[in-house]
Amino acid sequence: MGRRLPRLFTALLATLAAALHVVFAVVPLFTAGPKDWGPAVVLLYLDYPLFLFFRATSFCDPWLNDSKSVWLYCILGTGMYAAAGALIGYGIDRLRSRRLLCT
Repeated sequence: MGRRLPRLFTALLATLAAALHVVFAVVPLFTAGPKDWGPAVVLLYLDYPLFLFFRATSFCDPWLNDSKSVWLYCILGTGMYAAAGALIGYGIDRLRSRRLLCT
């Protein structure tokens, strides 16, 4: 007869992490001028696991030299941060539900 708590932090942290990636990496990349490479470097630092994956698999150009790689970094990077936020939020929700069930 355990009480089930809604997974509030799972959705909240997934949304927050994805939104932060969009605000601090994707939007500056798309609003930068063609000669401004600063936002691209920030995106590569933030999405370093994707850079390593693209470099190892040759799936696309890891250095953002074509539009396919830019879109893949933006979409997969946002998904990567959403998944990481959901994972952390799920852990918090599990700890919350265990603590409330034990009391």
